[in-house]
Amino acid sequence: MEIEVLIPRPYGFVVYEIVNGISLDVLGRDHGSIDECHNKYIYIAKKINIDTYTLCELLKKKLSCSSSEILGLKDTEAVAHQVVILYGCRAPVKELKLEMNERHVEAFLWQCDTEVIHNGNKFMIKLVIDPDNVDVIMNRLNVVKKYRGMFLNFFGYQRFGSRRPITHILGKFLVKKNWDSFIEVLCEHSFSTQYSAINGRGYTFCNLRYRYEDSLTFIKKAIPRHYLRLFVEAYQSYLFNVVLSKLWIEMLNNRSIENTVSIMNSIYRYIPIIGSRIKIHQPGIKNIIEEVLNVEGIEPKDFILKELGIESRGDFRESITYARDIYVYSERNEIRISFVLDRGSYASIFIREIIRSDPLLFT
Repeated sequence: MEIEVLIPRPYGFVVYEIVNGISLDVLGRDHGSIDECHNKYIYIAKKINIDTYTLCELLKKKLSCSSSEILGLKDTEAVAHQVVILYGCRAPVKELKLEMNERHVEAFLWQCDTEVIHNGNKFMIKLVIDPDNVDVIMNRLNVVKKYRGMFLNFFGYQRFGSRRPITHILGKFLVKKNWDSFIEVLCEHSFSTQYSAINGRGYTFCNLRYRYEDSLTFIKKAIPRHYLRLFVEAYQSYLFNVVLSKLWIEMLNNRSIENTVSIMNSIYRYIPIIGSRIKIHQPGIKNIIEEVLNVEGIEPKDFILKELGIESRGDFRESITYARDIYVYSERNEIRISFVLDRGSYASIFIREIIRSDPLLFT
């Protein structure tokens, strides 16, 4: 049974990175000293209604830094606490705060010149539902706990664009070198503003397309490479989801859930993210991937995009993941859930397992 659920954004979706074994929600602000930093400044940033790339650009500009690095992308329409690593800053500060209409950024210096490891993320999410359905959700959560918070490790809808989930289509057009179709989809209606940082004169990517002689030249010169790479990776994520879904359904056709989970955790614990350098050895997976590639009309070597200076080599990803430290509180028409996920796993996928409705309704 599908249940209509609302996650009030941004304040109903809060995420804290877990870094070096420490959840950022337990950190105070009395840490790093600017005088101790030589080249590497590690800031803890809180962002509201702003994407991670824009956050990095704002901090780089404000602190006059040469480059930046993040541990992971975070939801735009959320309250996200994450590490931003800045290099070569000429005007570093201990703390800063930026207000831009409904967008908000706070940051403070945490450490200098040390290594940081992203272990996972802690989520605190509020579900607003019909009071008659509270018990249904609570029962489903009890079932999830019975299986130790297990769920299939799909890439979340955010990977594909939560408002118009077609970034994987853009990636597919790039991989197939269909430059004209890529531009047509990118610049259709208002979609381009979601991925088009406005330059100093107020132009977005698509405003500039008629200045170039052909589509490929426009893509190469007007669109930052990290955006192009993001689109290709979104397509890889889509292919992974298709392969994982087909594998799970095929396994369940003649096995119990318990037996399927056992086999997934042993034989198919890691499955490929298709790319130019991935070698596939498991027969079951190989057949599924060949079928998917045939339907898509692509080959692994197509992920070498010499024209754009991009190669997506592929990787392996866990097929099953687990939500840990699950805590639930319910009151009238609200359920508040907190839980911890490993790096790279999506809260929206875990929530979907409980709600069983279209993720577009709550992402």
